[in-house]
Amino acid sequence: MPRIFGILGDSDVEIADKVRAVVREQIVFHRERLYLAGFLAAEFHAEPERMTTIMALVSSFPLGVLDTQLETAATAGTMRRMSAEQFVVTLLGAILLPFVLRPLMTNMLSLHGERFDAFLDERMTVLPEFMLAGLRP
Repeated sequence: MPRIFGILGDSDVEIADKVRAVVREQIVFHRERLYLAGFLAAEFHAEPERMTTIMALVSSFPLGVLDTQLETAATAGTMRRMSAEQFVVTLLGAILLPFVLRPLMTNMLSLHGERFDAFLDERMTVLPEFMLAGLRP
């Protein structure tokens, strides 16, 4: 989380570069820890109070910088209006879903072994472009 907070909270990094960096960081991180996202999702449901306490130690998302950048871009007409909260949930949800649902996806889409790795490689390119296209006015 600190690396993601650092990227999102850096006022010198443009939104497009933030999207690409967060996608890359999270896919690399979770690729090395294939079961972590699913485990955390289960724990958030099973032990919400404990997980809230743990997350409070990490800090909170740096939404201020991100909100300012999003508002500036929307006002300039270069990006559709979106709150920082919607931006973060949309981006992280799209990144994490393949890891949370990996057992289902690998069977349903036949993404076993090297095919899942190839899917993740492709996702590092496809997802940022998809997200950025959705932000265009």
